[in-house]
Amino acid sequence: MNQSELNVFVNIQQGKRDQLESVLRAYQLEWRANKVMPFEALKTIHFCRWAVIPTLITDQGEIPERLTFESNFDGDSKEVHITQLCNIAPEMVDSIYQYCENYPEGEALTPQSRAAFLISHIHPSTVFFAGAPLRSLDRILRENKLRLALRECLNSNDYSNLSAGDVVVNLQKQIRNNAEFEWAQTKEKVPGTNYFKLFLFGLVMLPLIPFLLLLMVLLRIFCERKEVPLGLEPGEVGLEHMKLLEQNEDYTFQNQFTQLLKLKPGLLRRITLNFVLTATEYLGKNLFDKGQLMGIPTIHFARWIILDDKKHMLFLSNFDGSWQQYLGDFIDKSGWGLTGIYSATEGFPKSYFLFFGGAYNEEQFLAWSRYYQIPTQFWFSAYPNLSIKNVINNSIIAHDLFSNLGEEKAQQFLNRI
Repeated sequence: MNQSELNVFVNIQQGKRDQLESVLRAYQLEWRANKVMPFEALKTIHFCRWAVIPTLITDQGEIPERLTFESNFDGDSKEVHITQLCNIAPEMVDSIYQYCENYPEGEALTPQSRAAFLISHIHPSTVFFAGAPLRSLDRILRENKLRLALRECLNSNDYSNLSAGDVVVNLQKQIRNNAEFEWAQTKEKVPGTNYFKLFLFGLVMLPLIPFLLLLMVLLRIFCERKEVPLGLEPGEVGLEHMKLLEQNEDYTFQNQFTQLLKLKPGLLRRITLNFVLTATEYLGKNLFDKGQLMGIPTIHFARWIILDDKKHMLFLSNFDGSWQQYLGDFIDKSGWGLTGIYSATEGFPKSYFLFFGGAYNEEQFLAWSRYYQIPTQFWFSAYPNLSIKNVINNSIIAHDLFSNLGEEKAQQFLNRI
């Protein structure tokens, strides 16, 4: 089952932002109180959010306030996903989008017009990353339930006199006798690294290395020396802004991050950003397939979206742990990658030769991240207590359960439970 992304951007009616945000916050409070959201009946949405993008000023004029909807869902068709969402949660969709420009109303509001409105406002992602690819929501929940059942078997029986291999055989018998887990006897694919595509990537990259080095030098000469960083420390980010951001953080083991950035002008910056994002997209699909994006083991889904005729970039992430831990992982394990992407945005800490400096200036990077982060008014996770490591681990357990394991691998299997 493929996992796909959906982005919908709609202008908000003038003067209606406060009412819209009030509706979204009310839904957020309901979800926190464990109330089932209407769209959960779809059983295909892993994560979703609604966030308000504020008014933006550009050289060409003002860009009005917009509402963005992000969904990470099972399936291939965005249009089908929207149609299903509108059919299963029409009241919720209406209560939100009634505050947006040109939303159908009265007799013009039909199931068809409701879906057509949202479909007409789809915007593609430039880069989309899934930490646990090819796993449907149903599969993730089933595999977690299997691990919990195996753990219960281990806890409720005395296996102290058995070898690891014999314990696994006993667990196999118990699962075979449980009709709920009949599916587990058929192995599902565990995604692996695509070495052939990585080889092709290397073949393409090799002759491009001199070109990349030249770009790095030209950036240093014509761009980086003149660019001015935001220059703030974490304590200098406004308190009111911080309060708005923290309203929707740390309510579960997982968190969300929504960041709106202005892109630096110039051909050199555009070329290097396109190069780095293209490489990120390719490697994300063919190398970073085990829950780690550039070594960061906490990201469920992430995406970069280029907006407004390449003037702005929106970054959306669904991740494990706190905001500070998340960005700390980025700095420790992929500061060069962060700098390669975000040095193309205004206010980023001073970078050198594209990949150096920047994010490694930790205090300024953390302040920059918060300063350009925008509040998320509604955020949903279908499995808020599962880390991406749990998801990957559960798949391995389900895949290996009915394999012929030697003693050493049997012990490794038991350790995973």
